[in-house]
Amino acid sequence: MRRGLDEYHSDEEIMPVAQRQGYYLEKVQKQISYAYENAPAMRARMDSAGVAPKDIRRLSDLEAIPVMSKDSLIEARKTDPPWGGLIGVPAHEIPRAYLSPGPIYDVQSTDDNFFKRWRRRMHAHGFRAGDIVVNTFSYHMTPAGHWFDEAIRQIGATVIPMGPGNTELQAQVLRDMRVTGWTGMPSFLMAIFKKASELDIDPERDFCLRAISAGGEMGGAQIRQQLFDKYGIVSYDSYGTADVGLISYECRERSGMHIHEEIFVEIVDEVTGKQLGPGEVGQVVVTPFDRCYPLLRFGTGDLSSYMEGVCGCGRTSARLKGILGRVGQAVRIRGMFLHPRQMKEVMDRFGEIEAYQAEVSRIGERDRILLKIQIKEGLGTDQGMIEALRSSFEDVCRLRLDEVVCVGAEGIADRSKKIVDNRIF
Repeated sequence: MRRGLDEYHSDEEIMPVAQRQGYYLEKVQKQISYAYENAPAMRARMDSAGVAPKDIRRLSDLEAIPVMSKDSLIEARKTDPPWGGLIGVPAHEIPRAYLSPGPIYDVQSTDDNFFKRWRRRMHAHGFRAGDIVVNTFSYHMTPAGHWFDEAIRQIGATVIPMGPGNTELQAQVLRDMRVTGWTGMPSFLMAIFKKASELDIDPERDFCLRAISAGGEMGGAQIRQQLFDKYGIVSYDSYGTADVGLISYECRERSGMHIHEEIFVEIVDEVTGKQLGPGEVGQVVVTPFDRCYPLLRFGTGDLSSYMEGVCGCGRTSARLKGILGRVGQAVRIRGMFLHPRQMKEVMDRFGEIEAYQAEVSRIGERDRILLKIQIKEGLGTDQGMIEALRSSFEDVCRLRLDEVVCVGAEGIADRSKKIVDNRIF
């Protein structure tokens, strides 16, 4: 069923299904040629695989280009600092660089295709010109805060750049400024609503929220349902990474996340890199149509599957069925990825630690991190060392530990596993 024209941000969203293959093939071929000519690292990857732009005649021919991992981004920048041959424009056209766990230094694109994805997401989630929007994503080193901010302004709305933290002030601002839109993680919105109740602020009576884009964490669907059950709040999810920006978004039907028309998405076998069909679970691999950061077949490390067919909203794009897990050892916690490599960097600073393991659990709507450490025989520890460990962990991993406990040799069952995720979603 086709909705009113205001439902859609662009005509591409409702192009006939039969036209989509040709549309994507043309865009992919153009992007591959551009990346080959302008991003030395992309040319090198294709040359080493014996692939030229002219060899990509069908979308399935993309399989000849090796999937690019996050680790390869790190190695590229180490080999050729600071940009690693990964950008496709002169450096002065890159307005910001961000830090992701790894470390990975991602860039902000100025290509309109990049922000068109953001504008579409905001539109689909109900944001309109004239809205007053609180943005609770961080503006410090990570990209989400700036990206949301720019998208909100581009659709003609006003941004209140709150960032995370201080739930009491957040609740007051929502009430005092008659805020109509909100962006952030679902668990944080729930925390704000709970604090509002403690302050005798009734969200249903005192808040004017009507557009909410809440995503960025595992288990978010359950929290969004709780927000609806308890407060009548309808919120929408989306999916993206710090490397390429937005990939897909929910519509009002909430029946999967629509893949944007400015990025080509494959679901591939984790081992072979071969494309999989609808309903099959594999790694999400993306090729954004972007001049500034023209990554080819970038492996996000996330597992998903996709479905085809016209959605009840009228959009004709394929839809991701949500994020089903991770490839490898990284675990997403409070919207950030924690990797064993980061933990090793921290632990190497403390010679008295023999073994360690992080356990992740979920209490209510919040992820909890317990760090177990075993001290070397004959050595001791004190509160100063524990506090230094907490501080180093937060500096490197950008996540705060909830508890640090000293255990004996039997306290860490599988020493090869540095992160144990006990959450159930």
